[in-house]
Amino acid sequence: MNNTLIQLKAEIFRQGQYSPPCPEGWCWFGQHCYYFSSSADTWNASSYCASNNSNLVVINSIDEQGFVKCNLSDSHWIGLRRNAGDAKQWHWVDGTIYTASEGSSITPDSCGCSGGDNCKECCGVINSGTYLNASTCTTPMKWVCEKSAHRCPSECHS
Repeated sequence: MNNTLIQLKAEIFRQGQYSPPCPEGWCWFGQHCYYFSSSADTWNASSYCASNNSNLVVINSIDEQGFVKCNLSDSHWIGLRRNAGDAKQWHWVDGTIYTASEGSSITPDSCGCSGGDNCKECCGVINSGTYLNASTCTTPMKWVCEKSAHRCPSECHS
């Protein structure tokens, strides 16, 4: 069934009746496109996302979490950050506050924080084995970018 769906999508694209929703090298899931880097950089320096009109990924659902995890072979930066001195407040790059759901809490001491005011700046990491983890933001790692998928018929690309 899955192969048939993939073949049908490919045939529609080949006939020019629909434009691909994501740029080449990006993966389509739901209403978003995702880019899984093959190179490593610090959380701040992973500027590939910004240069491609995207941001580090914000995980909004269990389905999105599963999709991202299934495409990983090692740890990747995501768009989650805790500022120095703030043991409890994590923020996504879109400005929303992270709230832990079952099975997705972050271990604060994994980034040099024992729960007091002396916490280091930490950034969010995801891998195929755990939901979220934390690391110092200067550790070089791969990253995941996210942006909205195109919703444009093929004639608007002429």
